[in-house]
Amino acid sequence: MAAKKISGEFPRGSNTLKPWTSTIIVLFAALVRVLVSLGPYSGQGTPPIYGDYEAQRHWMEITLHTPALEWYRSTSDNNLSYWGLDYPRLQPTRA
Repeated sequence: MAAKKISGEFPRGSNTLKPWTSTIIVLFAALVRVLVSLGPYSGQGTPPIYGDYEAQRHWMEITLHTPALEWYRSTSDNNLSYWGLDYPRLQPTRA
C-alpha cells in the first residue's frame, strides 16, 4: 500500500530549503539585530562605570593581573568602589 502524500509536506528525502525561505530567515535575523541595537544598553550615559561590558572588562583585568588574595581588597590597583568583584570569594581547599 502506497503512502498518501499530504498537501504542503516536503517529499521524502527532501531536506533543503527554497532559496526564498533562506533569504527571509536571514533578513528577519538582520532586522532583529538592528532593532536590538537601537535600544539602550546597561549603564549607558552613567560615567565612569558605563555598564556590564565595562564591568566584565574590569573583572577580566583584575583576575588576570592581580593575585587572587587581592581580588577583594581595595588597593591602588583594585578600586572596589569602581567595579569590585561581586561573585563569591574563592574558598581554599583543605586536605
